[in-house]
Amino acid sequence: MGSTTHTKEEKRELAKDVHRLACLGVSLIDSAEGGIEVTSTAESSLVSEVKGDGSLRFQGRLYVPMVDGLHERVMDEAHSSRYSIHPGSTKMYRHLREVYWWDGMKKGIAEFVAKCPNCQQVKVGHQRPVGLPQRIELLKWKWEMINMDFIIGLPRSRRQHDSIWVIVDRMTKSAQFLPIKTTNSAENYAKLYIQEVVRLHGAPISIISDRGAQFTAQFWKSFHRGLGSKVNLSTAFHPQTDGQA
Repeated sequence: MGSTTHTKEEKRELAKDVHRLACLGVSLIDSAEGGIEVTSTAESSLVSEVKGDGSLRFQGRLYVPMVDGLHERVMDEAHSSRYSIHPGSTKMYRHLREVYWWDGMKKGIAEFVAKCPNCQQVKVGHQRPVGLPQRIELLKWKWEMINMDFIIGLPRSRRQHDSIWVIVDRMTKSAQFLPIKTTNSAENYAKLYIQEVVRLHGAPISIISDRGAQFTAQFWKSFHRGLGSKVNLSTAFHPQTDGQA
């Protein structure tokens, strides 16, 4: 009785194997010599690599059929086993393709890695976080609100100017480019500012500038306070607040 049951179980397993091969387009028929002949409707490059142990190979790599969740089991072993370190999809595909092959392998690996809960929890962004937009007052009249900045490191002119002071009206986008020397004091900048900006446009209500030494000097702050102008220094490491100059 026991041997009969064992024989039935073997036949059942054999039938499963034959069915799996049929799904791959491979059929087994009796040959004229009394053996078993393997035929297939699959690509010749695949059929020519049917090995004696019954394994199928594609270009030297072990073919993994889409049965019994074999794809997932192979990927899980390569990605989540105790010997793996949760590689990314590209690295994982590069390693697996050396040994295995199946249709849609690269896409399947990418989807598998994307669904890995551990990878999602420890995923680190490679881009700097986007800063919040900086609020700027509404513009009402030209040259009421201006931006200031410097272009430095230029070749010296005949008058020994080696930098340009850029002053931009935030409403009309018109600008003035004043040649200066980096050795100028805050008092020198104040005189030039009165002559080239205040004389032509009046004192502005608001000024945005970077944190250069010229603009952070106490004299410069007191000077603009006397003119009734509010000086806003761009936030350190966030120069986008001074983006117009």
